[in-house]
Amino acid sequence: MAERISPLIDAATLLKFRGDSNLVLVDANGAPDARSTYDDHHLEGAVFVDMNKQLAEVGPNAAQGGRHPLPVAEKFAASLSTLGITPDSHVVAYDDKNGSNAAARLWW
Repeated sequence: MAERISPLIDAATLLKFRGDSNLVLVDANGAPDARSTYDDHHLEGAVFVDMNKQLAEVGPNAAQGGRHPLPVAEKFAASLSTLGITPDSHVVAYDDKNGSNAAARLWW
């Protein structure tokens, strides 16, 4: 993907890059039933990321560290690798909140 594109894209732009070997499409649904939502409604070719297990280090008590504290760097790097994300990847993430929830966490 030699062309530089905006970090925020629309569906038409995503379709332009469909089939690109460096594209990793990520469904980052943050709903309580995220996995079943992914199973029923994900975009073709998207991989599933779990907000609570891969994008956060959720502890037993939210009063200690917050509701979704960041995972340690090594765990996050391992999650990215599991998703097929490499330094050469172009990642497109979407979620059930128009990009303002788990997709934003992944992007950040």
